[in-house]
Amino acid sequence: MKIKQATINDADLLSELCSEIQELHIEFQPLIFREPSHQELVDLFRERISDPDYIAFLAFDADKAVGYVVLHVLRKPGNIFAYARNILEIDHIHIIEEYRRQGICKMLFAKALETACSFDIENIQLGVWAQNDRAISAFNALGFKQQFHIMALDDRSKLGPGYTVECKKQGAH
Repeated sequence: MKIKQATINDADLLSELCSEIQELHIEFQPLIFREPSHQELVDLFRERISDPDYIAFLAFDADKAVGYVVLHVLRKPGNIFAYARNILEIDHIHIIEEYRRQGICKMLFAKALETACSFDIENIQLGVWAQNDRAISAFNALGFKQQFHIMALDDRSKLGPGYTVECKKQGAH
């Protein structure tokens, strides 16, 4: 298995790998996620790879791309509540099904750790859908710990038992 930093020439490979994980996102949250076209994904990855705050790595088995990770350096300015800090966000990560549980995820995360060190970043974060038990298990095994919850109220008309709200759009009479 070989890991290499992605270049703009790898946008097509990244697009193909991303399509597979996007299908899972659509399955989990069909009202949020849509299926982007191949060209939209290629354009996205070209844009990201051209941005110095994004770094991508591809995992290869011989000449076959089998996984990838996209890292994003976030520069959070300080404010009255929190100190300024830099965070390395795992923006995307995916390994194709038949190559899972072979240490590829760990190899890609090793590249994330090296990247964090090169930017003098101590905090690495990622987001994962609550339904994605396999990914949560893999991330926990790598040492990630849950830091906070983001909760959603999908039905805005209900605030809990006995409470209903009539939703009116701004400007509606």
